[in-house]
Amino acid sequence: MSERERILSSLGKTDVLWGIRWAYESAARRTREDYDDPTGHNATWVGINRWILLCDRLDRVFSCGRYATREHSPGAVGLDILYATLTDEEQATFPHIPPGTVVRDDLVGSPGWSNGDVRWLLASAEFGGVDEINWSRRSQVKQRTAKQIDPDNDQLSILDVLMDDPGAAKLREALERAIEFDITTLVVTHTHDIDTNDRELYLGLPSMEDRDTAWAWKENLLTAPPADGGRQTPPASEPDGPSNVPDAPVRLRAPAEKAAPRTKDDASRASEGR
Repeated sequence: MSERERILSSLGKTDVLWGIRWAYESAARRTREDYDDPTGHNATWVGINRWILLCDRLDRVFSCGRYATREHSPGAVGLDILYATLTDEEQATFPHIPPGTVVRDDLVGSPGWSNGDVRWLLASAEFGGVDEINWSRRSQVKQRTAKQIDPDNDQLSILDVLMDDPGAAKLREALERAIEFDITTLVVTHTHDIDTNDRELYLGLPSMEDRDTAWAWKENLLTAPPADGGRQTPPASEPDGPSNVPDAPVRLRAPAEKAAPRTKDDASRASEGR
């Protein structure tokens, strides 16, 4: 099994891929709903707004940030906080993903989430331009992400050819340390044509090595099969009488802590898709 297959299989079995898709589709839906050209909204507004909402939806579906569940907390809030502003369809398809499956894992100020030994960051792009992303013009952390070594690529580099040269060996070791992350770091890239409502969502390993594409590999998440959605499932019909079956335990959510105020740097990173 290749590294790509291993990652996709692991994230698929835990419904993480479906969670990412749900979060994106909710963010794209609300962005298009709020978009108003006469007000002055433009492509920059669309990109920033979708990025902000995507971060919020990812935190919701994975019980992170202000939506984190704290065990044994005296205070509690219910689904009114979790489902705030969501449509009936979004509530009905809200994925069942146990808290702790995914944790918030920001990297050098860039919002990130991780599951096991895989982290993902966010990057926006123009619709139809996912393969043309120039990572060298993105943030330093995205450049480092695009310089990771692809375990599935057997192509030899010039440093491999010169492996017997002591100088080349030291240079290779220095380069690997310079770009090394604690865990494999991928990128979720999202686009949205606000006029046609066409959408793109990919998870992949970015690369700066190939001039023909911006990716070592990428996976289309909009084709991911849906998980069983809905944290609440209404009964098919009203019971005829009282039931002796005890109620299932319900995990309540602790009141959200106040989020730190956003800075101008946050806004600039948002517009860059970080």
